[in-house]
Amino acid sequence: MAFHDGTVTDDEIHYYQKHSGGVGMFITAVANVNALGKGFEGELSIADDRFIPGLTKLADAIK
Repeated sequence: MAFHDGTVTDDEIHYYQKHSGGVGMFITAVANVNALGKGFEGELSIADDRFIPGLTKLADAIK
């Protein structure tokens, strides 16, 4: 679950780190591309460049 504003949480990063590695595939949750398009609490957001650092950490955790 992301923070209320759509920022990636440390818990989310740790979840993906714990479950990555080996053979498999991740399908991550939805992410809104517009702040007005938020579908539910805890939804990731990519509606602004300020979310890039957290999303980068999330992507690195999955590698």
